[in-house]
Amino acid sequence: MFKLSSMYIPKLWVWKVKKKGKVTTVSFKKNKGRVTGYKIQYSRRKDMKHSKYLIVRKNRCKIKNQCKVYVRVKAYKQIGKKKIYSLKWAKK
Repeated sequence: MFKLSSMYIPKLWVWKVKKKGKVTTVSFKKNKGRVTGYKIQYSRRKDMKHSKYLIVRKNRCKIKNQCKVYVRVKAYKQIGKKKIYSLKWAKK
C-alpha cells in the first residue's frame, strides 16, 4: 500500500501581506491539484505565542485585526479523515 508523507506536499510562498484599515489580506502561491487546503497561523507576537489558526481552501484570506500581525501558512492534503501537512511554514 502506498503511504503519502509530508514530503510530497510542495513548499509554499507567501506573496503579499497587505493591511488596509482593520483588515489584513494574505495572498500566497496556489498549488493546483496537490493540496486540499491551507492552514494559516497569525499572531500579534513574532514568536507566534498566543496565536490563532484559520483553515481555508483558497489562496487568499482576510484577517480582522487592529494592530500589526505576523502570519505564516502551511499546506495540507486530506486523505480520508487524516490531514497530512507540509514540512515547513511559509512566512513573510
